[in-house]
Amino acid sequence: MIRKFKTLHTLIKNSKFRISFLKYYIGSASIAIVALAIYGVVSYNLYSMYMQDTLSQYRERILYKTSGFVDYVFDGVDAAFYLINSLESFEKLLGASVSDFPEFWEVGEASGPEPPILRSDISRVISDLFRETILSPAMESIYIYMENSEYVVTWTDFRHLDTFFDASFMDGFNYDGNFVVRDIHLGPDTKRVITMYRTTGRADASTGVVAFNIDYYQFLSFVEQGFEHLPEMISVADSSGRVFCATDPDLLNTYLGNDPTYRDLFTEASLLGSSAAFVDDRFISAMQATSGQYMIISSVDASAIAEFRLNFLNFAIWASVIGLLASFFLAFGISFFMHRNIIRLVSYFSGYRGVGDNPDAGGEMKYITENIANMTSGDRHIENELAEKLAELKKAQAIALQNQINPHFILNTLQIVNLDILSQTKSDTPATRMIALLSEILKSNLNTTDHIVPLSYEIRQAVKFIEIEQIRNKNRFFVEWDIDDSLNDYRTVKFILQPVLENSFKHGFLDDSEKDKRISIKAEKEGKALVIMVRDNGTGITPEALAELRERLNQSFLQENTHIGLCNVDRRIKLVFGDAYGLSVTSDGDSGTIVTIKQKLVRTDWK
Repeated sequence: MIRKFKTLHTLIKNSKFRISFLKYYIGSASIAIVALAIYGVVSYNLYSMYMQDTLSQYRERILYKTSGFVDYVFDGVDAAFYLINSLESFEKLLGASVSDFPEFWEVGEASGPEPPILRSDISRVISDLFRETILSPAMESIYIYMENSEYVVTWTDFRHLDTFFDASFMDGFNYDGNFVVRDIHLGPDTKRVITMYRTTGRADASTGVVAFNIDYYQFLSFVEQGFEHLPEMISVADSSGRVFCATDPDLLNTYLGNDPTYRDLFTEASLLGSSAAFVDDRFISAMQATSGQYMIISSVDASAIAEFRLNFLNFAIWASVIGLLASFFLAFGISFFMHRNIIRLVSYFSGYRGVGDNPDAGGEMKYITENIANMTSGDRHIENELAEKLAELKKAQAIALQNQINPHFILNTLQIVNLDILSQTKSDTPATRMIALLSEILKSNLNTTDHIVPLSYEIRQAVKFIEIEQIRNKNRFFVEWDIDDSLNDYRTVKFILQPVLENSFKHGFLDDSEKDKRISIKAEKEGKALVIMVRDNGTGITPEALAELRERLNQSFLQENTHIGLCNVDRRIKLVFGDAYGLSVTSDGDSGTIVTIKQKLVRTDWK
């Protein structure tokens, strides 16, 4: 036992053992934390989805059940108002003046083309009001204020507003149809009502105001019937946000838009139809009725959700602590056994000069050492190849960096030269035209955002290059185009035609013979490939040079030599579309050279 402890103490003091332990500990701890995080996120999201679904059903149930009772009351109000606004007896009374009433008419003071109001007309109106008041659910009374005469008629009274027992009812009317909660004093008793105002008459001219007094407590009982479990708070507000029914009396006649607790919920529900939020330990929801006439706001206890969050946080903390402790012991055990075997393996290898020369090598160690020796020899070959690849990569990076710097300098210089020539000659010249074309080509090449372009774009760039060569060679060659317009939308690798055309001018037309120098560019579809052929009638390529060129095209790296432009085009096409595509060259002595560019046939942008 003492020996084991000494071995363990020695391992702990070893720096390599500590590094190995730290590596395994970080790995196992990361796995534990990631697993815990995934479990936590999934569990929390599932619980959140469950809560959201439950709360959504709860809100829908509130609106469905509660709105049924509320709409039942409002339907009665609508029916009564429709009767008042459509019956001739009400219209006649609303349009009458004071002098048309019976007490004035009997003394002969009535005048005008319309007949005066009879007592039977007033009785008929009172009778209709009585019927509508009785039939309308929760209706306490209905007041009709007539603007022309300033009289008020109810199912029990007919008198001037100044002498009406509830003359203050018009104080709550503000011409926007809001609901007002107020108290009506009937002798020693007080009756709380919800007064709902409606304007009579036409849109261009009102004749009066109808006040529907709904029994507040009966209406509140209707609202509360929509809940299986009564929430902490429930209120009903009109479209402007004015609360006209609430279990909290302090909210009555207040505006939700002015309350910081409900302001955002009311605004969102007005726009979207519903809204919900957690405020402290409460879940507050707002649901707008389909008619848009009112909104129901409820608040329920959400302490269970807060408790779940707290318990979930405690679980996450304890699970993290346990996971880290388990990772510690797991990493320590793995490091202990791995380091002990590594020490044994190194001790065997320290004297390894061939398995046969090491008499202490057992069967397992002999097998391991032989395989490691073979792997080492193979790794040397891989290292040599890797060194070559890195050298090629550094060369390509250097060329790329140089190509990024030089074009900007050249482009700016060309623009300055062009402006200087124009200022001196005061007109366009072949030189200014060449500079302008070259600047456009360079600017296009500097745009590295798109490496796949429409064929029409590539053709336009090639035309600019050919125009430069025409000016430089004084139009001593001919160019023929055979490209159907239907191919213009197909995509091609950018900047592939100019290097091929440049190769024709640079190598094909070296001699100064007087024969017609021709270049033809043809594009066509071959199955699922877009094929572009560039043919010239120049001097052609010798068989030896052609074989060397084809060999370089088959290589996986670029050589800094002649025809590098063709190899560059071929390599870029293969990088984009694969090895099945690329560039091929044929030449037959003095008959010229044909360069064939084969690409994948694509219509949309290549991804």
